[in-house]
Amino acid sequence: TFIQAVVRDVTERRVAEKAREKLLKELRAKNEELESIVYIASHDLRSPLVNIRGFAGELEKSLSQLRELLESESLSESGRKELEQLFEIDFPESLQFINSGNRKMDTLLNGLLKLSRIGATRLTVKTLDMNRLFKGIVNSLRYKILQGEAKVTVDSALPGCCGDQVLIQQVFENLIDNAIKYHHPEQTPTVHISAETSDETVTYCVADSGIGIAANHIDKVFDVFHRLHPGTDQNGEGLGLTIVRRILERQDGHIWIESEVGTGTKVFVRLPRSPESS
Repeated sequence: TFIQAVVRDVTERRVAEKAREKLLKELRAKNEELESIVYIASHDLRSPLVNIRGFAGELEKSLSQLRELLESESLSESGRKELEQLFEIDFPESLQFINSGNRKMDTLLNGLLKLSRIGATRLTVKTLDMNRLFKGIVNSLRYKILQGEAKVTVDSALPGCCGDQVLIQQVFENLIDNAIKYHHPEQTPTVHISAETSDETVTYCVADSGIGIAANHIDKVFDVFHRLHPGTDQNGEGLGLTIVRRILERQDGHIWIESEVGTGTKVFVRLPRSPESS
């Protein structure tokens, strides 16, 4: 009885310690998110606001000029040229910059809303059939794969893992989409998915033959609104990998990247094998 009590006490302590470590991990992640959001609110949102304020002022000046011209008794040749300048150049330019600033703010705010919803989503954790999941992902991305003439291969008999199916699918859809999107312009885009198991976890690898990521960007790609390849003309909010990391953190997962410019990228995702190991 004494031995049973000691074993039970040790087990309870281990469970409590694991719960404490998990809570501390979640708190650290939340603090990092809050720091990023505060930075965005004070820096990234200020830039479009300055544009809107500045070009709204320019528009106001132009309207004042227009009012003066219209109030004059006769419109001279120079007056007509001023009107042409206002209607063909000044007004459209100011409105263009105002609308651009508005779209930028809308993107930033929508992105922050998406990120906040990840933390509020209720998880349905179960053991996942990853072969079926990846088959569904490849089918859902079929148009992009054909459009990019990409080759996507998945190892057979992938081991299962523990997680929320909808969110884990979102993780790998994002990673495969990135692998196709940032392909090497002189090579056929190739993406290969493989996996390795340990006692308690499964590590999935999404490897591509793309343009790669510079060493000084690898640690930053998970930051809020950091563009993976800012030098390209690819569209995006710069939130994909931030959301991926947030999803995985909520499910005791981990993500890291190995890459070199010009030689492709490997993205590793580690997840628990079962609910007991999470």
